[in-house]
Amino acid sequence: MKKIILGMVLSLAVSIGFAEQPLITSKSPPEKLKSIKAKEEELKESYCMIVLSLAEASIKAKQAGTPIKKSIEVSKQYFSDDDTLNLRIILKELIMDAYSQPDYLSEEYKKRQLNEFTSKHYLNCMSAAGLR
Repeated sequence: MKKIILGMVLSLAVSIGFAEQPLITSKSPPEKLKSIKAKEEELKESYCMIVLSLAEASIKAKQAGTPIKKSIEVSKQYFSDDDTLNLRIILKELIMDAYSQPDYLSEEYKKRQLNEFTSKHYLNCMSAAGLR
């Protein structure tokens, strides 16, 4: 019987404690959360800009006639430590995609190819980051 009464008293105390807490009537997140979310989005977008730059370098190297072996070797040298492993993997994928694209002689077609290739990879990155 004592346990039941104690349980009821504790339950009532907890209920009163929660009842005294102010309610958040605003549906918008607090300013601090907005700031954190904005910074997170900014970092994601910066990362996607890096991906765009790597895509650009990859397709330009291919268009310039750089052998794929040389591009892969340079990527390993440029991103050699563990901190950049993810970027090295992405760059290798970009190189493989770039070198699978058709060859064009016209500068106009090369510019189009550059724009389409970099846009595709930037948009894919933004989509994967949840920013699109």
